[in-house]
Amino acid sequence: MLKSIALATVLAVSAVAVNTSAADAGPRFRHRGVGVGIAAGLVGAAVIGTAIAASARTCHVERRAVYNSYGEFVGTRRVRVC
Repeated sequence: MLKSIALATVLAVSAVAVNTSAADAGPRFRHRGVGVGIAAGLVGAAVIGTAIAASARTCHVERRAVYNSYGEFVGTRRVRVC
């Protein structure tokens, strides 16, 4: 779900960047829209970076009790929990 949202956001930002940065090749319009395209790219990169950071799992190690087949406590062991 998160990947599809991130993909939709990337496509939307890319479409906006392409449409806003397109300008005529004439000398009067040479630099118009470039700043908007750069800003849209930076916003898109921020959104993608946030999505990647949110999808990363955080894992830690904790001690869990170990019991034998009779249900008696034997000790503990370290288990990775994500």
